Amino acid sequence: MGTSVSLNEKHFEMTTEQPQQVVIVNRGEMEVPEIRPLAGGEVAVYSARSPGKDTDNEDAAVLIPAADGRAVLAVADGLGGQRAGAEAAELAIKALVACAIEASPDTDLRIAILDGFEQANRSVTGLGVGAATTLAAIEIDDSAVRPYHVGDSAIMVVGQRGLLRMLTVSHSPVGYAVEAGLLDEREA
Repeated sequence: MGTSVSLNEKHFEMTTEQPQQVVIVNRGEMEVPEIRPLAGGEVAVYSARSPGKDTDNEDAAVLIPAADGRAVLAVADGLGGQRAGAEAAELAIKALVACAIEASPDTDLRIAILDGFEQANRSVTGLGVGAATTLAAIEIDDSAVRPYHVGDSAIMVVGQRGLLRMLTVSHSPVGYAVEAGLLDEREA
């Protein structure tokens, strides 16, 4: 059983009982979304710099297949304007991947994800330069989803007809103000 994780490449193989492919997009400037099969469905992956910005894209994303139709999707958005935002996003994704793929098939994926978040926090703060990133992940288990997130990156689940089925509250003053009814979406 071996594992090799390197963020210098977009795709890499994990060697376990059954080979799995973990897909990482790191600081991508994609022209069009990539459609990938995952957990009995399809996932669209897209990453690009925010329109009108000259700074580099500091985002990283990952698709992690797990046993029995389960998977984890995650995005880390490095804090722009701060030192090492891109590195913080990379470290967060790498920590999540390491914890998720080290979990045995019998392990509750929730525990692996929470361990990944904790390891991500230790790794980012360990840089010692004030770097920061958001980290948003969603666990897919058949037709059920469970969100996990820190920071102001929201998680949305949209149904087949385009209806919003779930939206998390952004961990930010503006996100909390909208949730409390102090600001409306337009003001935010």
